[in-house]
Amino acid sequence: ADPETIIRQAAAYAGHCFREGNVGERARFIKQAQAWLNQRAWEADWGGAPEPAVQAEITPDEWQRAVATFRHTGEWAPRRHGPEPDSPGCRVPAQYLSENLRRGAA
Repeated sequence: ADPETIIRQAAAYAGHCFREGNVGERARFIKQAQAWLNQRAWEADWGGAPEPAVQAEITPDEWQRAVATFRHTGEWAPRRHGPEPDSPGCRVPAQYLSENLRRGAA
């Protein structure tokens, strides 16, 4: 298989996982590299490239509310705020994350 196709489709799969909210601590059943290759997953239609994690500017007040909600309820809006705090690709500005949240304690 063409390596560029595999790479492009891996990005599309990441976008699919992101759109489904299957990221960070809520990630379930993400294909590992061996399964991806053995199952020829690059041949599937994953719905295109990843969506940008943040689609519009987020105000400081909104970041504070989002982090407070995540801390108290575990709820996170990945389509609006990107990957949840302390996940790969997290876009929450560091000043809005408490030490407790960074260590995973709610």
